[in-house]
Order: sequence, then structure tokens, then C-alpha cells
Amino acid sequence: MNVKEMFYITIAKKLLEFMPLPDDDISEEDQKALFQESLSRILLDIGKISPPEGSLERIETRRLDNKFGITNNRVVKTSNGEAIPDDEPVILFRARDYLALPTLLDYKDRCIFDGCTVYHLDLLNKIIKEFSDFSEQHPERMKQPGVTRGAVGGG
Repeated sequence: MNVKEMFYITIAKKLLEFMPLPDDDISEEDQKALFQESLSRILLDIGKISPPEGSLERIETRRLDNKFGITNNRVVKTSNGEAIPDDEPVILFRARDYLALPTLLDYKDRCIFDGCTVYHLDLLNKIIKEFSDFSEQHPERMKQPGVTRGAVGGG
């Protein structure tokens, strides 16, 4: 068994800790959501898993939000570990940007109108709450986007 296979086995064992066994009363969509949530938790927690002997580096993930993190300098979807291709544009909103929360609320309305999954909406609601809580707890840090123009120490 090679190092990669050993690491996959470690992750599979970790998955069993987080994920309940399927229940006949749970819909297929809810089972998929449970699986995605469990895998997401593992990938966010992966820095706490010791890598198999012989591996060259420890894999660490920095959480960006409830769906994405940074692993080995790549933005990855935590539910499946898929890296976003380098040629795909992405955007990051910070909670201190006072236009971010209204933008997220508008995005949520569009997601509802488009029929997005409950799983996606639940994750979106969590990040909206985090942004809202931040703005309430740190009103002094809220600012207009771009006002610091990337100044060192203020950007």
C-alpha cells in the first residue's frame, strides 16, 4: 500500500466518525448533504490528522467560508476537495466591507428564486449570520470597499 492509499484510508476512517449511518427515513438529498457536510468538516479539520509515515508534507486547510478553503496554496471546495482551476475567476468578500452583507442577501434571494438546494442555502445562511455578527460586534472595522486602495497595514 502506498502513502496516498494509506492517507485515503485515514480520511475514510475519519469520515465514519462524523457521518451517521444512512437511515431509511432520510431522503437521498439529505443523505448527500450529510455526506458533504461530513467531508467538509474532515477537510477543514485535516490539519489535525497526522499524515501517513513517509509523506513529505503536512496538508493544512485554511477555511475561507463554509464551502471553500485553501489547501497547498489552492482554493478547494471542501465538500469534495476539488481545486478551483487557475483560469476560473473567483471573488472574496470580507465581512468588514459594508456592502458585502447586502450583496450576500441579494445573492440569497436569487438562489431561492433559482431553486438552489437546501444544502447550499443552509451554508449561505451560516455565512450571512457570520457577516451580520461581525458587523454588530465590530462596527469600528466596517468600511467602504476599496477605500484603503491596498495601503500597507490598512488594506
